[in-house]
Amino acid sequence: MTTVTTDSLNVDLLSFAAAGNALGIRFALHYGADLHATDGRHQTAVQLAEQNGHTRLAQWLLDMRAPRTV
Repeated sequence: MTTVTTDSLNVDLLSFAAAGNALGIRFALHYGADLHATDGRHQTAVQLAEQNGHTRLAQWLLDMRAPRTV
């Protein structure tokens, strides 16, 4: 049996944001990822989405109350 931790879900959330994968973000959030998670450089999902040209996804995250910065 595989145990999924909040930390691994947060990593997935940030990866999905950088890749522009809204379905992946929904999945990660559904299973307990933290919308306020940051990566090793303290970047949020919103910042990662914006940096990779996913502006609509970044706005969607902001609409869900995700922080732009921490």
